[in-house]
Amino acid sequence: MFWDNLQTTNTVSYLDSNNFINELDDDYNIFDMNKIRKINISNILRIENTVDLESLIIKMKEHESILINIDYIPSNNNKILNKLYSKRINQIYNYFSNHLKNTKVYLSSNYKIYLENKDA
Repeated sequence: MFWDNLQTTNTVSYLDSNNFINELDDDYNIFDMNKIRKINISNILRIENTVDLESLIIKMKEHESILINIDYIPSNNNKILNKLYSKRINQIYNYFSNHLKNTKVYLSSNYKIYLENKDA
């Protein structure tokens, strides 16, 4: 998978998850006053090739800010799986931050404790 071996970061920006933030592909409406769009981490993890990933980045560049909404976490006690998932989210965040220089990138804060607990 192309996410493997990507760099991680120690600096992540969190933003409260908000139901009034439009999805990335939504049409313009009143909630765009926030100047932010969101995409679910589960949708990002479904991407299987770099062509689709580059298409997503082009869409993201159209917006001032992007919220990567963590809509899923593993629901088990497997420490290795939890650590891998946490690292993968971090890699995705870092990748988007590096490729979206003029766009702010945030993670939702719903699972902030989970993400900060590397030994989960």
